[in-house]
Amino acid sequence: MDRVVLFKMLLLQNLYGLSDEALEYRVSDRLTFMWFLGIDLAGRVPDASTVWLFRERLRERKVFDRLLSSPKRRLFG
Repeated sequence: MDRVVLFKMLLLQNLYGLSDEALEYRVSDRLTFMWFLGIDLAGRVPDASTVWLFRERLRERKVFDRLLSSPKRRLFG
């Protein structure tokens, strides 16, 4: 799976406070999420376990906190 798509999914998850399962559902349900991720209607949406594994790999490399745990105003303002 494309790492950029997975990273963008983590951004959405962080912004909306979603669980991995809820994120998977919302991405497959919302056209705006698909558009943001660059996934078309026939595209494959990463499942919850793929998102979890990607996040764990970022944590193992000690970059997760620097990338996603910043206050929202620092990420988007």
